[in-house]
Amino acid sequence: MENVDSNKTVEYYCNLAKEKIEAGDYKGAIEDYTKAIELDPNNELIYYNRGIAKSEHYLRDFEGAIEDFNKAIELNPNFIEGYNVRGSLKCYFKNYEGAIEDYTKTIEVKSNFAEGYYNRGTAKINLNNYKGAIEDYTKAIEIDPNYIDCYNNRGNAKASLNDFEGAINDFTKVIEIEPNYELAYYNIGLIKCKLYDYKNAIEDFTKAIEIKPKYSTAYGGRAFAKFKSKNYIGAIIDYAKAIIYILFRLDKSDRTPFYK
Repeated sequence: MENVDSNKTVEYYCNLAKEKIEAGDYKGAIEDYTKAIELDPNNELIYYNRGIAKSEHYLRDFEGAIEDFNKAIELNPNFIEGYNVRGSLKCYFKNYEGAIEDYTKTIEVKSNFAEGYYNRGTAKINLNNYKGAIEDYTKAIEIDPNYIDCYNNRGNAKASLNDFEGAINDFTKVIEIEPNYELAYYNIGLIKCKLYDYKNAIEDFTKAIEIKPKYSTAYGGRAFAKFKSKNYIGAIIDYAKAIIYILFRLDKSDRTPFYK
């Protein structure tokens, strides 16, 4: 790495780093943030931004990123963003207890931080603490009544506790807020299969497929419902489509179903 030019300012190096990030040059951005840190070693935002750059894309230097987030928090113990992103990395490494500690800290610093409750609830789900997750999602919804992902995940948690009516209510609320949220229809279809209501489950899976025509898991769900309804030909066709979309990686969904 080149030496720091004393004639350049912290702002100069930070702006240069941002430009490199936009261009996809994360390694170059890290070098510029490092230069900025040499000029201003007590700025938690620079450590935070360098940590974000380290964790992005092909670099995936998660250990280095956590070190930067640790330093940012050391400089500013009330740095919500630092706790939040560090918690996310801990979840990535399946350290859910550690993540919960970080998310709890964000809430202590800012009591109306809906994302903190949402993230903590999701970490609790991974520990099978569904009741605790529901409490966190409910709190997040009180803060932000249109928090779609909270309704969806709370529905998943309720379904895991066999509160199928409550789960369907949450998934229905998701659809009211965002009618094209295909995962909500899929989740409702799964619950109706659980309740042996295969006819209506087929309708829900079909709606999910109408929204996302290459939704492989919805084809799989609908195939199961058709099979249980003794529509064997329809089941085979749907299973075949599900397999094709999976094998050729045509399903590009960014929403992963939780409840199964």
